[in-house]
Amino acid sequence: MPKQPSQKKSGGGSSRKKTQKEPDALEILKGDHEMVAKLFRQHESAAPEEQASLAKQIFNELELHTVIEEELFYPALREDGDLKELAELDGDDSQAIDTESVSDEDEEENEDEDLLDQDTEEEGENIITLAYEDHKAVKALIEELKDLDATSDQYQSRFLELKEAVTDHVTEEEEVLFPEARLKVDIKKLGAEIVKRRSDLASSMAA
Repeated sequence: MPKQPSQKKSGGGSSRKKTQKEPDALEILKGDHEMVAKLFRQHESAAPEEQASLAKQIFNELELHTVIEEELFYPALREDGDLKELAELDGDDSQAIDTESVSDEDEEENEDEDLLDQDTEEEGENIITLAYEDHKAVKALIEELKDLDATSDQYQSRFLELKEAVTDHVTEEEEVLFPEARLKVDIKKLGAEIVKRRSDLASSMAA
């Protein structure tokens, strides 16, 4: 009977076992979004004595997340992203121009195209600027909530306002900013930067 060829077992030194998945910046940020959404749901159904602790977790998660995005994600998107593509992803109808007034001459058509490109790029820049403004509004609400009585009607109203503001902001990011970042930004490099910065921030906040 012919001898079967021996098969080598892969040892513990296999390169596949040593390979670590590089962090994906967008998956990290999306994970933050999901965590905050989960905490909001828990807060909604929690007993009054548990809500204060959950609110504190929500505030801390949002504060950490906004620093990461403002220091790393938004600047990377501004530098490497295509602002015209960003505006197109946002689907803003205000980009359209009045074609009835456009002459048939090539020179005038080119001028209109240049103006349209400029307007579209400005719209893309505005989308990122609005993201910063969303963060500013969220931070202001958090500071106000920290000073309010958690049992008051005003607190409940402001807390609901915070939840709605965060939900709207997350939707805009995941539907517009994230797709553009996936196309143009080095999300692995950015992911490594986010992991390091998050660790540094967590350490400083815990101190």
